[in-house]
Amino acid sequence: MLALLPALTMALTTPARSEASADALAPTAEALREQYAAKSGVRFTSTMRVLEGGAPTRGTVSRGTYRFNASGVSASHISETEEKRDGWGDYFRMINIGKRSYTKSDMYALPRGKTWLYWPNGASFRWADDLIDPLSPRFLRLMSSDEVSTIETSESDGRAVTQLAGKVHIGCIGTKAAGISWGPDDGFCVGGWVQWKLWLGSDDLPRHFNATISYDQITDPGGQLVASETFRVNTLYTKWGDRSRIVPPPSRLVATQKEYLTAISQ
Repeated sequence: MLALLPALTMALTTPARSEASADALAPTAEALREQYAAKSGVRFTSTMRVLEGGAPTRGTVSRGTYRFNASGVSASHISETEEKRDGWGDYFRMINIGKRSYTKSDMYALPRGKTWLYWPNGASFRWADDLIDPLSPRFLRLMSSDEVSTIETSESDGRAVTQLAGKVHIGCIGTKAAGISWGPDDGFCVGGWVQWKLWLGSDDLPRHFNATISYDQITDPGGQLVASETFRVNTLYTKWGDRSRIVPPPSRLVATQKEYLTAISQ
């Protein structure tokens, strides 16, 4: 569901480069905690493109809203469209409220009159603190664990912004419907590098995030490359403080897992 987002337009004066301190992202983590405590929200548009051997193969464009509670993202409503080499592909929507997930796709064979599928504990659909996303204080700490470059820019869309950049190694790269996840080396998962750029507003909240995520170069006994995919993520965050309500779809349109399994078995 990805088509590349337009480049973020910035009017730049002569930039000043410097090395940021290890706690360069601490103000952002604190600003996020304040948003969580206020139970507000944010809107976003994100593209992700998958490259194999340097050539783009597929991608997605997603748009939606996150709502927060004291622990982080507590609800989301996201629409995604897949981009393929031969044009646009599948359309997918998901609503997550706590541990309840609802998904909508033309690929489902649902009972007549039903358009949504209910997942009572669909962890792969929910936003979590292990995602490669600057809304996660845990990922911000990881980003701060290596050298971080600070580039002061004059403004973006009339607002002062600060651009940070860095590169960190992770032990494990994973994928799920909610995004690309990371974690420590577990002996089975392939790790890699995250090369990132982050633009912050004067309130220290993320406005634009760009990351290139690449697997470590691992070969099998025959010398063939095991993991060659590279992910490119580009996300814009707008309307911080958004209080849009996220509600489940009407129950009359929702199929249970049992109803879905019965329908596909017929």
